[in-house]
Amino acid sequence: KSPLTVKNYLSDLRHFATWFESTNSEALAPQGITLLDVRAYKSHLMTVRKFKPATVNRRLASLSRYCRWAKKQGLMQSDPTNEVKGVSQVKAAPKALTRLELRRLLREVHKSGVERDIAIVEVLANTGLRVGELTKLTLDDLELSARKGKLTVRAGKGNKYREVPLNADARRALRAYLGPRPQDGDRALFLGQRGNGLTPSAIWRVVKKYGQR
Repeated sequence: KSPLTVKNYLSDLRHFATWFESTNSEALAPQGITLLDVRAYKSHLMTVRKFKPATVNRRLASLSRYCRWAKKQGLMQSDPTNEVKGVSQVKAAPKALTRLELRRLLREVHKSGVERDIAIVEVLANTGLRVGELTKLTLDDLELSARKGKLTVRAGKGNKYREVPLNADARRALRAYLGPRPQDGDRALFLGQRGNGLTPSAIWRVVKKYGQR
């Protein structure tokens, strides 16, 4: 174990010992830890200390390791932490850009003069397509005319088919990109330097590059 891991483990156990002794008015001993104590400690971490799920789960994990060791050493008959689950963590939704942030991002992309990158970001910003949906688009999924345009998403979330309208900014960017784009070879809408369709990670690198700027 690294020194930091050991330090955190000992800190977690000291925290539990302090809580245990102040709550039960008795010194901490392995055989004295009950299921009721573990449940009460978890509740204390969540409602009194208001720790985040990751911190609660780490401290419960440290206590669990201690109890497993104590049981193996014959210091306790059963492990009360087996009956207490960690706190479920709900993945936070992505944070949306503000209007100002989005305008600054688009400005950096347009300053680059790279038609493909401009088209990628304009389509993402103006359609709400997921990156995975964007990379699956082919030339056959795009319809452009003088005054309107649309993208056909054939396998969106839940394998649902839908048609997505394109506003003037997205249409303008796509026309500029399609002009010099090779029309033979890979049918993917957005191509990389080697002429193959872009992957989601490649799209991420494009957006990240201008976001950092």
